[in-house]
Amino acid sequence: MLNLAFRKVRAIAEKHTEIRRIAHFGWVGALCTAVSAVVFLLASRWIHYQAANVVAWACGVAVGFTLNRRITFQIRGGAGVLRQIGMFLLGSGCQLLVSALCYWWLVEQMHLPLHLALLINIAVTSVVTYSWMRVVVFR
Repeated sequence: MLNLAFRKVRAIAEKHTEIRRIAHFGWVGALCTAVSAVVFLLASRWIHYQAANVVAWACGVAVGFTLNRRITFQIRGGAGVLRQIGMFLLGSGCQLLVSALCYWWLVEQMHLPLHLALLINIAVTSVVTYSWMRVVVFR
């Protein structure tokens, strides 16, 4: 009976940790998304939207790794950082590919305005990115 109580308390604590982690991911993601969106919207005035997407992606990656490592997943120190950087960049590269395909489909095929395509793209890539970071990068 006592063992069951401990398991329930542990399950609640783990659930709370995951909810907190998702909330932190949301805040960090909002900041990275804001940076990327501003860069994308400004850059797309002068260069093709796909090139603007790459520039915006690079800015988001630069901010995202450090903040997610320290705030979302609360990792400090250098242990495993090279593997984490490698996996983060691999996941970010996949995210860029998904993003580029999403923009192509939404803008070129569906003829949606860039602003709407941006919002849809944010929703799609957020789910993919969190899952990758949680399961692979910062496990």
